Amino acid sequence: MISDGHLSLKLCPSEIEVIRRYLIRLLGENSRAGQAIDWHYDQQRERHMRQTVSKALLDRPYDGFVSLGDNTMDWQYEGLATAGEIEEALRFRLLPEDQLGIGKDQQIWVQGNHDTGWGHSTWCNFRDHPDRHKFEIFEQVYGPSYGLRPLSGVFDFIWLSTVHVETLVSRAGITSDVKLDFLVAKQKEELEFLERTLSQTSKKFFLGIHDPGSFFSPQLQEILNHHRDRLVASFTGHIHAWWLMEFLKLCRPSFRPVFRKYRVQFIPSIWGVVLPFPFWPTGAGWAQLLLDDHEALLELHSIGKRRPWTIKLS
Repeated sequence: MISDGHLSLKLCPSEIEVIRRYLIRLLGENSRAGQAIDWHYDQQRERHMRQTVSKALLDRPYDGFVSLGDNTMDWQYEGLATAGEIEEALRFRLLPEDQLGIGKDQQIWVQGNHDTGWGHSTWCNFRDHPDRHKFEIFEQVYGPSYGLRPLSGVFDFIWLSTVHVETLVSRAGITSDVKLDFLVAKQKEELEFLERTLSQTSKKFFLGIHDPGSFFSPQLQEILNHHRDRLVASFTGHIHAWWLMEFLKLCRPSFRPVFRKYRVQFIPSIWGVVLPFPFWPTGAGWAQLLLDDHEALLELHSIGKRRPWTIKLS
């Protein structure tokens, strides 16, 4: 499993990149210090991504591949992909098949906020939310934005899209009525799918949603509460590094009981968090899910650490 590859870098920066741009603006884009920060960022990001991928390839073969969202950086400002962008995204989507021999039916691409232009950025003059067209582009490139994939006779993997981030009501003030109507309908569609799926099977299941904030959705909680005894783990990304996730838990104590209740397991970004300090740990890594008929183990691999951190999930 990987998360937040941002493999196709477009016009909108990630939140961490904003820090870099503020520093460069403060120091001057053409200053020696500004250029040094720019160079360091690009070098660190590429180095950690290459190290992560190279190290992960040593453990092949794999039975499947899961990306937990933010597979691209963004489409154009309004989230409308050009033919060239779609071609580039498809090239990255084929990497698991080309490099690992994992066929399309063994791949799961969870939708992230950057994959459909969800969010806002003052750097891009961008303040928008996904509409039907953006979801269709995602599904054209990566496959269904939500679904179920059997992993064994014991375990299923269910994934949902980004529509569950918060409750949508808080988004109404910055979302057009047409888009809000679509998002509410999309959320209802996915929740009905989840409820129907869980009621029709007795298997244990993993849940994949890109943004951990999704688990504060009361609608999602209501369904999961009836099936918590079968929920093995909920996998999320979005935060990029484990240390940053722990920092957010410290700042927001309300996160801890919710994450514990729904067994949220964070999967780090394959390039982590790159800040303009060479000594700062990026937290780059990936995870392996190991299954048999009796238990599930999660191995978290981090760049710079020789041994993975093994978590017993069931």
